[in-house]
Amino acid sequence: MSEPSEPTGTSGGDEAERRSLPEPGRVLASRGLRLGAFLLDQLIVGFTAALLVFVLGMDEELMRVVGGEELPSGSLLVRIFIVQVSVHLALNGYLLGSRGQTIGKMLVGIRIVDASNGTLLPLPKLYGVREFLPRAVFALPTVGPLMMLADALFIFGDARRCVHDYLCGTVVEEAPRRER
Repeated sequence: MSEPSEPTGTSGGDEAERRSLPEPGRVLASRGLRLGAFLLDQLIVGFTAALLVFVLGMDEELMRVVGGEELPSGSLLVRIFIVQVSVHLALNGYLLGSRGQTIGKMLVGIRIVDASNGTLLPLPKLYGVREFLPRAVFALPTVGPLMMLADALFIFGDARRCVHDYLCGTVVEEAPRRER
């Protein structure tokens, strides 16, 4: 069951926030569906990236870091970030560009669209601003995890948008039945 697409408990509200709501007939994705899609994507991309880290021979160095034997080198962190971003783009790039969906979003029946008009965004903007930029910030030591938390907490606003949605001008809505 979907949450109502109109914010509750507001009278009038901010004009920019009202413009970000779907038009009649379109429904914002529930927080639960967004969380489910996120978790599915993390499992799929994480497992695939872990396999690639093993194949590329970075696993021994990573295990020494995880085991507390040594501190992570900047080189290792950059290589793992590149692997993770590359795997995410390889697995989801086509779906993001053609349907506004990742594998997880497709499985739960939601998609990313332009907040102002409900259309799909071009892949360079969608991936660069909404996916890559936040991932790069989240990978920063100390500040990254705090920014990730702040990004996620924005979902509890009436517009159900995270910081990365506001940066890119997107909303996540239920996909039409033919796209599920």
